[in-house]
Amino acid sequence: MVAYYCNMMTEEGKKKDARADKWFDLPILTVLTLFIALIYNQYNLLIIVIGIMIADIIGTLLRSNMSNPAATNIGKFKTLFKFTSMFVIYWGYIFDYIETLEYFFVIMLLIALALAIVSTLTKVNWSKTKTA
Repeated sequence: MVAYYCNMMTEEGKKKDARADKWFDLPILTVLTLFIALIYNQYNLLIIVIGIMIADIIGTLLRSNMSNPAATNIGKFKTLFKFTSMFVIYWGYIFDYIETLEYFFVIMLLIALALAIVSTLTKVNWSKTKTA
């Protein structure tokens, strides 16, 4: 946002921003989910998060080769759902509402996974049309 408002956006900055997002949110999401999975024996959550991680990493790699690597609306919504799920599970644990909010957390993660897959498939499709 700072680069945008200062009119200092660059293509390299857009690529680095995408990578920085992954270095920030994926470890936090993974640790929170692992913590909840171990305490509440909800190992299926790890499968969802691993799917999100794989789709995000592939998407980021594809995005670095795009002529316009800026995030799409799908990617922005995916990030919104990832951060919302992290917020929900963190506050659910802090205020001891974890069992109440568990389903909401799973729904948020599933939506984030679906959006991650769609976003990655969009980038795969883009990269195929550009090389063809």
